[in-house]
Parts: sequence; structure tokens; C-alpha cells
Amino acid sequence: MPESDRNRSCYAGRPWISCGRPPSYWHVTAAHLPLLVLTGIPLLLAEVVPLHWFPLRACTFVWLTGYPCPFCGVTRSFWMMAAGSWRAAWVFCPLGAVVYVLFWGIFLWNAAGMLSGRVLIPSGLFSWIVRHRRAVGLSVLLLLLVHWIYRLVSGLC
Repeated sequence: MPESDRNRSCYAGRPWISCGRPPSYWHVTAAHLPLLVLTGIPLLLAEVVPLHWFPLRACTFVWLTGYPCPFCGVTRSFWMMAAGSWRAAWVFCPLGAVVYVLFWGIFLWNAAGMLSGRVLIPSGLFSWIVRHRRAVGLSVLLLLLVHWIYRLVSGLC
């Protein structure tokens, strides 16, 4: 099969992904290894290291103001998700549960790229997010604010 047909078959039926055969495996490594490692390390730690082994100190924001910061509880929620306590993690800190799921998605995406030997490029919805990154960023900040209000109203710290 000619090279152009091989690359075209990668696009067939996948509106959310496009890929191409790179000139060398180093291109695949450069595209996928950094995020594979950055998401894989926390996921591995959450699976094998108990949370009480971490030398976590109290949040400086809580210490200064007496109120939880927007990120208070994310680590505990992340570890709860890894332990299988999904409902408790969601109730305790929804942001941590979402971060855990996103980390798994990013990890699996980059692992698939590394294993397939292709540079996977998001398209469709993912490219829309990149094109509208300012609106997406503002939406994320709004959701972070809503999450913080939820934590304050619930009295969670």
C-alpha cells in the first residue's frame, strides 16, 4: 500500500483524531513522552503510595485567611479516586475527581501515540477548544470559582 493510502486510512471514520507517520520515532517521543510522564507519575503515585506518607503541610491560604483556597482537597480527592472511592471523592472535591479523569485521558492518549508509533493530533472538538482557548479558559476559571463557592458553602476544608 502506498504511503499516502496508509496515512489516509488513519483518518477514516475518526472525526476526533488525525495522525500521520512521522519521519522517525524521535518525533513520536518528542510529541507524546513529556505529557505521558507528567500525567503518569501522579497516577502511579496515587496507586502505590498511601496519602498519609506524603509530607503535606497545611495550605498557606487557609493559614492566612481561615478559608479554603480553590484547590484545597484536590490531592485528597485525587487519591480517593485512585482508591476507588469515586462518590466520596466527588462529594469531597469535584475538581480533584475531574483532574483525575483528565489525567487518565491525557495519559492514555499519549500512551496510544507512543505504542502506535504515530503522532496523534486532536481534531474536531479538540481543535475547536484550541481555537477558542480564551473562551474555554474563562469557562474553566468560572467553574473554578463555582467549585470554590461550593467548598466554602459546604464547609469543606
